[in-house]
Amino acid sequence: MPKTDEVLEYFRNKSEKYDLVENQIYWNLSDSILWELMKNLILCNFADKNFKFMDAGGGTGRWSIKILEYMKNSHGTICDISEDMMNVAKRKRDYKGLTKRLNIIKCNIEDMKTQESDKYDMVMNLHNVLAFTENPQKAILEIFRVLKKDGIALSVVPNTYHALYF
Repeated sequence: MPKTDEVLEYFRNKSEKYDLVENQIYWNLSDSILWELMKNLILCNFADKNFKFMDAGGGTGRWSIKILEYMKNSHGTICDISEDMMNVAKRKRDYKGLTKRLNIIKCNIEDMKTQESDKYDMVMNLHNVLAFTENPQKAILEIFRVLKKDGIALSVVPNTYHALYF
């Protein structure tokens, strides 16, 4: 089975309960640390600007919605291959009244041809998105293509603590 099919099947089974990770001790701690770092090292640079970001492999929109609620002048795009995860993100976006500020598109982060170059102030892929790609190098090249020249790429991949926890 091709890797893309495996990924789609994996998230088809997890999409409706995916956000429950927020209730797990490891993810709660990890997310708290990541959020503080993101606010204090990245988002603060865009506080008074019309901040545009992409959540590459953004799934249910957990992080995109958090940023949009924190930064009122921000606009985000979630790029994901899983319709199931995107459907959850769309419901959350609509419920929170963020339809004008959050675009959700189906795309493979290895080939984001629908996205123009030099568009985003920040492109993030969090919690091991790159491991779900066929070719992480292609994904990274695409991330840097859509990122503005002075933009920030944020990638979070597993570490020793993640491996020990699981």
